[in-house]
Amino acid sequence: MVTESFRKIDAHSHFGKSYFGPDSIPQDYLNNARSLNIIASVISPAPTPEIKNNELIFRPCIWKPRESPNQVQYVSQEENTLTGETIENSVQRNPYFETNEKLINFVRETNYISSSPRLMVMPTYHPLLDDLKKFTLLLDQPEVVAIKIHGIATFTGPESISRQAVKEIQRRQLPVVVHTDMYKGEITNQLDFAREMNHPRKWARWSIENSIPILLTHGARLDIETMKIIRNKKNIFVGCSPDLYLFEERTHSLAVPTNNFLSDLFNLTCPEQLVFDIDFGWNLKNTKTGFEKDWDMDKRIELNAKNKKIIRRDLENIYFNNASNFYKI
Repeated sequence: MVTESFRKIDAHSHFGKSYFGPDSIPQDYLNNARSLNIIASVISPAPTPEIKNNELIFRPCIWKPRESPNQVQYVSQEENTLTGETIENSVQRNPYFETNEKLINFVRETNYISSSPRLMVMPTYHPLLDDLKKFTLLLDQPEVVAIKIHGIATFTGPESISRQAVKEIQRRQLPVVVHTDMYKGEITNQLDFAREMNHPRKWARWSIENSIPILLTHGARLDIETMKIIRNKKNIFVGCSPDLYLFEERTHSLAVPTNNFLSDLFNLTCPEQLVFDIDFGWNLKNTKTGFEKDWDMDKRIELNAKNKKIIRRDLENIYFNNASNFYKI
């Protein structure tokens, strides 16, 4: 198989600076995406975005622990990089609106300059803090093809989404992309609780109950029961990335103690329900000097596909056709 011969859609990546986790620099992405023959990319803001203005860094929404593992306080922060002082304030409604809007404008300008890859947007939605009427202003933009919900960053899960929001998503027939997670130990803190709130099984059932197309990122955490629930569901897909970084989390946030994430994912899921995604900038590999960006995921996909006797047509579905159908692009 010749890697360059496969057209690809990156079904899930991030642009922007993030308070928790790596920064996702667009130019780095664009340079590598072209070399991977990525035709189109669906981008959301960094999960915990930072907005830099001279010496000030503004974080519109982070959560802080409270007394019980199921309780948090939402705050915004303004850090002065010259003095080191950080001021906390109450979080405002629609905390991601500015970040979402800036991403849409950036994508519009970038697409005007170059059509390779064609960029599209899935704005981040906060189920508890977003005013739905204002959020829909973003959904009216032609660059928007889906909605992203990151339950760890927002400390929310499928049960946090209002009936009104569900009806609006159904009316617009928009797909939803969700961060999936899980925690296999005793839940003693807010992060563990947030992980369990976003168990892929819960998101799969939410999708089926509401007839909303969904992309379960991170291989649906290799959860066998989730794969049984979604089998043959034509509007539910599973992302492949970031396989090397997820391998690092295998002891606590994957359902099976994998030695080869992609191999196990191919065993659990049919090619008709898998999509290629990079999850930039979490596409990381562990090296002797620390974590570095990984751009060889296609080689591993094709090697494991060959070992599983997955045919070329199936790879075309994983790389391009499934995401094209999911996003209607």
